[in-house]
Amino acid sequence: MEKKEISPICLDMIYLAACSFHGRLPERARIEEMDLHAVYKMAKRHSMQSIVYILVSKCVKEYGGEIIDTELLLRWKQDHHATLARLVSFDIEREQLLDFLDKNGIWYLCLKGILLQHYYPALGMRQMTDNDILVDRAGCRKIREYMTERGFEVYSYGTHCHDTYIKGGVAFEIHRTLAEDGGKTKDAFSYYENVKDKLLPGKRAAELQFCDEDFYIYYIFHAYKHYSIAGCGVRTLMDIYAFLSKKGDGLDKEYLNAELSALGLTEYERRSRELAFALFSADATEQSADILALDDELTQMLNYYLHSGTFGTKNQQIENSVSEISRGGDVTVFTKLLYLIRRVFPGMDYYRNSYPRASKFLVTIPFLWLIRIFRGIGKGKSVAKEVEHLKEIK
Repeated sequence: MEKKEISPICLDMIYLAACSFHGRLPERARIEEMDLHAVYKMAKRHSMQSIVYILVSKCVKEYGGEIIDTELLLRWKQDHHATLARLVSFDIEREQLLDFLDKNGIWYLCLKGILLQHYYPALGMRQMTDNDILVDRAGCRKIREYMTERGFEVYSYGTHCHDTYIKGGVAFEIHRTLAEDGGKTKDAFSYYENVKDKLLPGKRAAELQFCDEDFYIYYIFHAYKHYSIAGCGVRTLMDIYAFLSKKGDGLDKEYLNAELSALGLTEYERRSRELAFALFSADATEQSADILALDDELTQMLNYYLHSGTFGTKNQQIENSVSEISRGGDVTVFTKLLYLIRRVFPGMDYYRNSYPRASKFLVTIPFLWLIRIFRGIGKGKSVAKEVEHLKEIK
């Protein structure tokens, strides 16, 4: 595969984020060379505008306000303050929910950003979109009643591996399982089926927690799930660096290697870890040009992360699906036709996760087909864009 050069804007964003993480101030000339409008947009796309703003605001104090457009600085500051306000709201609502779970004896496990934010040097550096919490599935009905009483909208319930609740800018994903039963996560579903056996007592009454190794393994699994389906952004790499910079030396490497191998994640973890340290270590803040010295494999991987944005893109998901169907070979008309057939008539895994009750009875499947077709008709513009991108894939 041809090696693509990495955009200077992307390199500037990564460099500023690394400097912010390590509390190092770049030279004024380096800042003045940057297109900060473009850096802001790129950072926002990767949910990293706050960590970059913290560094930019320090540069303004040190070098003066003339290094950045006044309106841009104000907009960036407002974004950062909104991030801080959101994190406070998350904390308040999460504490209320955890108190409820403790009082009702519903065991729970906090996941991902709730814990990862504490591995960053300052509040707000690690932005969050939602609170991810695994709970005893037997308590999900009680949780739904509680969340609706608290004014949350039930965005989804009883389908896939988590229920989603939203109120204003606060969102919760209440997980019943850590992986779906089928597709790319089938092996992980078996691995995490009895996850409670892996958990340790937490500090609160009903709280459980992963050991550091299992926390990292789950994060890598979750990251790869997004990476392989629709992509994920550079913040994933920074999370890996932030965690390993604090915990890496004390981890049981033999256990990690064995478990990552069991999940088929050895290569993904290795390459992502190498890339994370190349981009965000203290050395990267001193000689940012070293980023350009990445080998072809890591350069391609970084471009994929950069192209994907925080949560991946629909186009990337289409391309990955087509590549999977063609097994990495040439994309033909038949390949695209097979993709469309699978989109209209997905496998049983889809129905089992999307309609867990109805899918138990085969007689319901034709009706579920009709539901899917009518929903597709209702999303005409979205479907048209998908077909248009499908045509462009070569």
